[in-house]
Amino acid sequence: MILDDIEEARERGDLTAAARLGLVLRHFVETYLNPAAPVELDRPTGAAAEAAPMPDAAPLAATLEQRVQALGFDAATAPWVRRRVEAYLAAMVRHFGLEFAQLQERCKLELLMAETRCATCQETMRCHRFLTGAAGGDTPQEFCVNASLFLELQRRG
Repeated sequence: MILDDIEEARERGDLTAAARLGLVLRHFVETYLNPAAPVELDRPTGAAAEAAPMPDAAPLAATLEQRVQALGFDAATAPWVRRRVEAYLAAMVRHFGLEFAQLQERCKLELLMAETRCATCQETMRCHRFLTGAAGGDTPQEFCVNASLFLELQRRG
């Protein structure tokens, strides 16, 4: 159902809603389908267990590429989008004086949101030009959907 909602949001051009729903999907997967999560699922027993075994949750862990696909990118495009997000997001994080590894530890939700926004961004050419030094007078605050988040994370220290 969440995947359908993401697709509907993308179709109507509401990328913010699609990004938020991507976060909902990740939370759901991490909370209810991750075997390491503290949540205990009621498992069927006896004949019911044989008829409807619990799925193996390990392959359902939401990787960046899986989230990209959940946002509506096809399987052929998703790896390319994943590589772009990884490169551009890491470079932009460094531009704001932040360390990606620290964000992964301390700000998981914010980083997930930033990844999702980056994957659905319509300003990838401006971002590329900025990151390669060919942007002229552009600043990230003019085009980057994550600029305000990164500024907030800077303030938090």
